[in-house]
Amino acid sequence: MNARIITASLDKAVKLPVSALFRAGDQWAVFVVSDGRAAKRIVKRSRRGATEAVVQEGLKVGEKVIVHPGDSVSDDRQAMERQK
Repeated sequence: MNARIITASLDKAVKLPVSALFRAGDQWAVFVVSDGRAAKRIVKRSRRGATEAVVQEGLKVGEKVIVHPGDSVSDDRQAMERQK
């Protein structure tokens, strides 16, 4: 017998990898890639799992974020998408 436990059900949730989130003071932020440039964006995180988080405000579905942003990533820095 299998069991499935649902802890939350969210309509139109914006999910992203936890590794894209970082602290900016007392807020959460991500780097969004727009027109080939990185842009820091403050977001409001709601739920978080081991690998994914749900963003309540500050990010739209389909926007590209930088995963594991290092110290070399900053606002308006050129950002290239890595081919899979």
